[in-house]
Amino acid sequence: MPVTDEAIQRDTHATTRVVLREDVFDRLTAEAGATTDTARAQLLGINRATILRLRQRKFQPSWTVTNKMTARLGCSVEDLFERVAA
Repeated sequence: MPVTDEAIQRDTHATTRVVLREDVFDRLTAEAGATTDTARAQLLGINRATILRLRQRKFQPSWTVTNKMTARLGCSVEDLFERVAA
């Protein structure tokens, strides 16, 4: 099932989760010159702990976080996140 901006906003049930596509995230941030999570956090304007929680799948990103990340990386929500069974 594709992940859309609208789907992230309305995803309040526990049957699926939105998770970070780490391979895409690492590639896009490396292309932007950020190769550590500290540098990635600075690039994206978010806390390093948020990146760690996203990697550990312990955090459902808010619309604000997803929008900030995708805007700064020049990609879509579908590129950066995927929906998986909870």
